[in-house]
Amino acid sequence: MERAIRICPQPVPYGSGTEALKVVRHQVGLRASGGFGFQANYGMVNQVVSIVIDVLRLARGANL
Repeated sequence: MERAIRICPQPVPYGSGTEALKVVRHQVGLRASGGFGFQANYGMVNQVVSIVIDVLRLARGANL
């Protein structure tokens, strides 16, 4: 958060640091895989690779 304030100081009053920030909501750990991210990772990656290959084939008009 300190690096973010150095890059973009507008969210806090001039001269303030991270102590001026207020946590509105915690959203850590909310994943699309319903908590099975590690186990489901391989299946999701295979689907993404398949989609990318299909898109490249359409764009190039060639088989990969």
